[in-house]
Amino acid sequence: MIISKILNIIEKIIDIFLFIFFLFFFLIGVYALYDINEVYNGAKLDNELKELEPTNDEFLIKDLKDINQDIIGWIKVDDTNINYPLLYKKEDNNYYLSRNYKDEYETAGSIFLDHRNDPYFNDDYNIIYGHNMSHDMMFSDVKKFLNKEFFDVHRYGRLLLENNVYKIEIISSFQVSAFDSNIYNLLDNKNNKNNILLDYFKKLYINNRDINLDNSKLLLFSTCDALDPNKRSVLLANISLDDNLSDKIVIKKDNKKINNKNIKNKHNKSNDNFKLDINLNIKDICFYLLLIVVIIIFLTLIIRIIKNRR
Repeated sequence: MIISKILNIIEKIIDIFLFIFFLFFFLIGVYALYDINEVYNGAKLDNELKELEPTNDEFLIKDLKDINQDIIGWIKVDDTNINYPLLYKKEDNNYYLSRNYKDEYETAGSIFLDHRNDPYFNDDYNIIYGHNMSHDMMFSDVKKFLNKEFFDVHRYGRLLLENNVYKIEIISSFQVSAFDSNIYNLLDNKNNKNNILLDYFKKLYINNRDINLDNSKLLLFSTCDALDPNKRSVLLANISLDDNLSDKIVIKKDNKKINNKNIKNKHNKSNDNFKLDINLNIKDICFYLLLIVVIIIFLTLIIRIIKNRR
C-alpha cells in the first residue's frame, strides 16, 4: 500500500516535470522565432539609415558620424543587397561582429574594416567583413558571386569615405580556409605584396575577370560559409579613386533635417538594453534534451508497469 502511494506520487511528479519541460521547450521555440525575426530586422537598413544612405549627389558622412564615430564610410555593390555603412574599431575585429552601426548589441553585426588596415584606405590590400545572413542580408550576396551567371552581370560598386570616393570593380570570387595566412595575415601582406597575393589568388579563382591590375589597390570582401565554419566565401575587388564621382558628391554638414543631438541621446540610452544571448551548440542542446525526454518516458513506463502488476 505504501509502495503504491509512493509510486503514485512519483508518477505525478514526473507528469508535472514533463509538463514543465515541454512548456519550457515551447517557450524556447517561441523565443527562437522572435530572435530570428529580430536578427533579420537588425540586418536591414532601418528608416533612419535609409535617410542617410548616399544618393547620386550627396553623402552625409557628418550625420552618420554624429550617430557613431566608428562609421568611416559606406560600401555598396550595384544591384545587390550589399549596401551598408562601413565601420572600423581600432585594435578590435570582434567588436562589430555583434554590434550595429548605432553601437548597440545586434546579432547581425555590421560591415567593418579589418582593424589592421588604415581607415583612410592608404594600404594597398584591405579586408572588410560581414556576416552571411538569411534573406540576402549583410554579406550574404558575396556567395552569389560564386555563380558564374551572377558574377558576369555584377561588376561595379562604390566605396564612399569622408574625403574620397572609390570605384569598386569585382575581379574574382572564390572560397578559402578561415585560417589561410596568405590571405588574412594583413600585418605581413597589406603593403607592397599585391603581386605575390595576385599570384596566390590565381590558384583559387572560381570566377575571374582578366583586367589590368598594375599598381592596383585591392579590397577583399570576406564572409563565413553557412555549412562550414572553417570556410570563407570571398570577393576580390580593385578599388580606384573616382575623381568625377568625388566632384559630384557633396559632403553636407548642416542641412540634413535630422536632430543629431536627439539621435545620439536615443542611441546612447539604447546601449543599456539587455538582450539574451546564449552561445551554445544547438546540436548538443537538442541531443541532451532528447536524452532527458527519453529517460523520463522510460521511467514513467517502468513505474506504470510496476503499478499494473500490483
